[in-house]
Amino acid sequence: MTNAFILDYARSPFAQASNGALAVIRPDDLLAGVIRALVARSGLSAAQIEDVLVGCAFPDGEQGLNLGRIVGLLAGVPQSAGGVTINRWCGSSMNAIQLAAGSIAMGAGGLFLAGGVESMSRVPMMGFNPMPNPTWTEDLRHSYLNMGITAENLAKRYDIDRATQDQFALASHKKATAAREDGRLAQEIVAAAAPAETSPRTVPSAPMPRPKSSPP
Repeated sequence: MTNAFILDYARSPFAQASNGALAVIRPDDLLAGVIRALVARSGLSAAQIEDVLVGCAFPDGEQGLNLGRIVGLLAGVPQSAGGVTINRWCGSSMNAIQLAAGSIAMGAGGLFLAGGVESMSRVPMMGFNPMPNPTWTEDLRHSYLNMGITAENLAKRYDIDRATQDQFALASHKKATAAREDGRLAQEIVAAAAPAETSPRTVPSAPMPRPKSSPP
């Protein structure tokens, strides 16, 4: 079995949905920009790429169709590479990486691009026209569609109280803020920019998590 390794990684900045700095940028353009930067700095030939695997929880509208194929072509990946879109809800991008690693392990390729994109600014949760099967029971709908119910189930199963959750969230934000302030995130963040014909806006760094407010 062949071992698989992550050679490099990059991401766009994070921002608030709807009215945040990324709201003017299409999700396919957002991911294509990250891919272009990642391939350019890797020193590898794009012709070596076997496949582009993209996770997306709501592949609709501007992040619809076969997003993996679309962003590969937008980013300049040769047409010889394939493209696929993976939907496993919030685990979609992680599953894309797992599938790429599995393909390498079984000898089905040597170089893959794997990741994901989701724009909650431009594509609403559940997409634009959700049509669940009318035969589903309420319990089935909750199990399939409601991550809030999933969180409640996990809290009950592992006895995680609200105070513990809040402490974990606060610690996570403190770590992220500290990493941004001392420059540890600079290498992984690719500046996001909308095409000139869409908007001149560029988002060079990470506006999230929000910085601590100054005292009045």
